[in-house]
This record gives sequence, C-alpha cells and structure tokens, in this order.
Amino acid sequence: MNCLNNLYRASRLINSKSVFTDSLIVRSSVRRFCSASTQEQLMAKIKQQVTESPVVLYMKGTPEQPQCGFSNTVVRILEAEGATYTSHNVLADSDLREGIKTFSNWPTLPQVYIDGEFVGGADIMMNMYKSGELETLLKNSGKNKN
Repeated sequence: MNCLNNLYRASRLINSKSVFTDSLIVRSSVRRFCSASTQEQLMAKIKQQVTESPVVLYMKGTPEQPQCGFSNTVVRILEAEGATYTSHNVLADSDLREGIKTFSNWPTLPQVYIDGEFVGGADIMMNMYKSGELETLLKNSGKNKN
C-alpha cells in the first residue's frame, strides 16, 4: 500500500487528484503494479536478511522486550544455547510481518532461520531444544558444508 499511497500523494501535489481517483482502470493497474513491485522488493529484502547472519529470528518485539509468549520462548531457547543471532521486530513493519509468512509459507510467528533455511517457530524450536537437535544445528551453523 505504500506505493499506492505515495502515488496518490503525488497526484494531489500536481493537482490531478480527479484524474487519479476517477479512473477505475488506472487505479487497478497502479495497484497491481505497486503490489507486484513492492512484493518482489520485499521478498528480495527478506532473502537478504535471512542470509545476513547464521541465525535470524523474526519475532514480535525485541529480544530485550518480547511482545508475545512464543517470541519470548524462542529468545530464551536461543539464549540457553548461547546462540548469537540477528532479530527483526515484525511489529515495527507490517509489510515485513506479512511478507515473512509468505516467504516461508508458514502462517505464524516467531520464525527462525539457520544458515538461510527456515527451521520453524516456537513449538519446533522447543522440540529441537529438548531433543538436542538444535544444539547440533547451531554448532554447525555458519560453517561451509561440503
């Protein structure tokens, strides 16, 4: 919607509001264009983020102040494992909040990525933590695999 809002604001600045808003064809074309280009940019941004460090967490809130119990659980698990990670607060960016769900094809948050691969949310992380699988995965993260 940011693209569409920016175009609308620009149309007001050049005093062509009626041309912009009166044409359903123009509005739907602009909406499709904005949605496609914005979505592609968002997916590229997320792809870059999930590979920026070995462990990446998308969560509600921050590690210092989680805003949901599930995010808090994942933060505590990562802390218990001594993991160094990058976090992204999805509450600060509604496009990111919806985009990460599309990117992973997973409907809930938090989401953890290790070495650019989606691992799971709170339940999966808890199961992996309890089984010791997470410890092994984290020890091997960031290493070149042959």
